[in-house]
Amino acid sequence: MSPFISVNLSRITLVAVNGWTARFVNVSFANKRFEGSTFYRDQFESCQLIGTEFQENNWKDCVISGSQVDYANFSSSKINRCRFDDASFKEVYFRYLKLVGGLKTSGCNFEGASFVGTKLKGVDLSQSEFGYLEVNPDDLKGLIINQFQAASLIGLLGVKIK
Repeated sequence: MSPFISVNLSRITLVAVNGWTARFVNVSFANKRFEGSTFYRDQFESCQLIGTEFQENNWKDCVISGSQVDYANFSSSKINRCRFDDASFKEVYFRYLKLVGGLKTSGCNFEGASFVGTKLKGVDLSQSEFGYLEVNPDDLKGLIINQFQAASLIGLLGVKIK
């Protein structure tokens, strides 16, 4: 696995990146575009991924940890056996994802993230945080959450709490 540590990528353009199998540590990809790319066994540790475009990408066996991913867009991507740990995904678009083999999260913040059109069966957000998610009620089936998170989603099912 090729390590990229504290690399300055501010002046490059990345189009249809495929098959890096790399470890990125403290690298900024903020506001970069990776549309139509493939990530296989890549690790993003303490990276800046704020506002990054990951639309229509393929992700397999990847890890994002300790990174800022707020406002990124993963829409219409395929995610296969990936893990997100201790990272911020505030207001990220995860719209119309195809989830295969599960998505594991722990210690992440998904406040305001949009999962519209993404079937969340088998996704475990119970060890992560959110007060609000944008999601279709039909896509919630099989989502794993904790009792505190349930209060923020129950209104989508037409239930009122007194």
